[in-house]
Amino acid sequence: MTILVTTPFNPARTTVDAAIGIARELDCPFVPRGHKSVAGLLRAEGRETALVVGPREIRLMTDAGSFGFHPNMAGLRILALRQGRSDRMVTAMGLQAGWRVLDCTCGLGADAIVAAHIAGPTGEVCAVEHSPVLATLVRYGTQAYVHRGGGGQSVQDAMRRVRVTDGDSRDVLLVQGDGAWDVVYFDPMFESTIASAKGLDIVRRLGTPSPPSRSTIAEARRVARQCVVMKDRAPGERLEQLGIPVVSKAKRVWYGKLDAL
Repeated sequence: MTILVTTPFNPARTTVDAAIGIARELDCPFVPRGHKSVAGLLRAEGRETALVVGPREIRLMTDAGSFGFHPNMAGLRILALRQGRSDRMVTAMGLQAGWRVLDCTCGLGADAIVAAHIAGPTGEVCAVEHSPVLATLVRYGTQAYVHRGGGGQSVQDAMRRVRVTDGDSRDVLLVQGDGAWDVVYFDPMFESTIASAKGLDIVRRLGTPSPPSRSTIAEARRVARQCVVMKDRAPGERLEQLGIPVVSKAKRVWYGKLDAL
């Protein structure tokens, strides 16, 4: 996917500077917006996709439509937790305040945001995303998005505590020390989930890596101090293939868990 970076019409200098910095990080051109439409810029530059950097969000735009960062279900999940209800991912992890969580499949960041809510200010959540473009969109969004929906300020506070990085999760795991993170988490469902979600085809086109291998799971167990947790679509075929015991079943989603080595 060929990309350019631009801004909305009449951007502030700080927005232009942010867009130039993002273009540099992604090694793609920054094109001043001027008076052209995004479609006009894409035609003129011979590109497929534009990242439109605004003061509060980045919008990813192609001929298929546009997409911007949103905490999605994280808001409702955090609201439920604040009301004393449980969250299946949190329960599977046994997650506690102050823990460090390495999310190896960031996607749109909802799981990482929920984890950051529970881990709190004394914990740490790092989310690894294979796609540099998607990582940029989520990284910018978690730091700039103003949340006014369910979960209130708690959601925004949690977003700000998520650190997003791009790369291959196995490469990231290989450079971590033994027991460096309390929980290592995988959600390889992301590709199939967004493939069936209306309006998210633009994100699916970014591509996602293959599911974790047994060797990657072994590295995750070395890095985890407490456990490795993986999400799977029912009936848990990937969990079975990887030898991960199921700890939580529902109609559509199962969770598996391995204790740390």
